[in-house]
Amino acid sequence: MSQHDLVIRNGTIVDGSGNAPTVGDARPRKRKRKRRGKRRLHSVAIVLAALLLAVACAEDPEAAQASEISPAALHAAREAGPAPLVLDVRSPGEYASGHIKGALNIPYDQVAQRITEVVSPNGVVVYCMIGPRARRGEAALLAAGHTKVFHLEGGLAAWQAAGLPVTRPR
Repeated sequence: MSQHDLVIRNGTIVDGSGNAPTVGDARPRKRKRKRRGKRRLHSVAIVLAALLLAVACAEDPEAAQASEISPAALHAAREAGPAPLVLDVRSPGEYASGHIKGALNIPYDQVAQRITEVVSPNGVVVYCMIGPRARRGEAALLAAGHTKVFHLEGGLAAWQAAGLPVTRPR
C-alpha cells in the first residue's frame, strides 16, 4: 500500500500511512442524512401544526352567520327612521377614541354575559375596527337567539373611509 492509497479505519478515511486524515471523516455523511431527516420531520411537524391550527380556528360552515350591511346602507337606515341598534365590540379605550354615534359599547368577549343589554326590535349591527372581533360578538348574539344580526362590512375603518360621522371625545 502506498502513501497515496486511501483506506477507511474506524470510520475515518486516512492515507496509506494511517497517520493523517486527508479527506475527512466518513461519518458526517450519516450525520448530514440524519440532520436532513430531522429537518424534514421538523418541517412536516410545523406544517401539520399550522394545518391543525387553521382547522381549529376555522368557522363552522354550518354555523349561522350575520348578514352584511354596508356603511352607506346603515347610515341611510339610521337617517330614514327606526334603525337597528349599533353595537361596538371594541375595548372601552378604543370606543372612547371614536365611535359611531349612539353605538352601545360591549367588548366582544363580554357580549354573551351582557346579552340582556342588547335589546332592539329592529336588529343589531355589530362592528369593531375591521371585522374579526365583530364576528365573535355576532356569534354570541346568534347563539342567544337574536335573529336580526348584521355585520358592518369593513368595520369602523370602512365607515370612516366612507366619510361618515364618528363621535370623538372633546
